[in-house]
Amino acid sequence: MFFLLSPLFIACSTPAVAVEHITSELMCPCGSCELVLSECHCDRAIELTKVIQKRASKGETKEEIITFMVKQFGERVLVSKAHS
Repeated sequence: MFFLLSPLFIACSTPAVAVEHITSELMCPCGSCELVLSECHCDRAIELTKVIQKRASKGETKEEIITFMVKQFGERVLVSKAHS
């Protein structure tokens, strides 16, 4: 079976996948929870997820976005640092 995907579908689905990977590597920096950003639904997490989506849609790499987040919030925002 062969499926033909439109370029619009591919363009829309790729950033969503990238955003999910990025937000799963970051902790919510709100200070009132200890959740991974992809699992948090507080106002701050929603705002930051939108920032990440915007940066990803502009072509920034996962590494560039994570570096931006670390500059904004420090290494405490990294899942790997939060759980070590």
